[in-house]
Amino acid sequence: MGKGAYGLVHKVIRSDNNIVYAAKVHLKSKGVGGYDEAVNEAKKLGSYSHKNLVKLIESFDQMLGGIKTHVIILEYCNGIDSEVQTLS
Repeated sequence: MGKGAYGLVHKVIRSDNNIVYAAKVHLKSKGVGGYDEAVNEAKKLGSYSHKNLVKLIESFDQMLGGIKTHVIILEYCNGIDSEVQTLS
């Protein structure tokens, strides 16, 4: 779905219920935007509940290809354009 400076966002389907989610995968690295910031982002998202924010489903650490990552599972917003739009 997208790529950032510190990781990727994938469209995923949970196998036990076939619900679509967005999985934000951060590689373990120190500094701004890295692993520690991803963990903090998940904690903050988990404490918010607002109609204009995506809902945090879960977050966890996972080894991918021998690299420790932090994965944030978010509700999937179908039909939302990822490009920035200017409203007039």
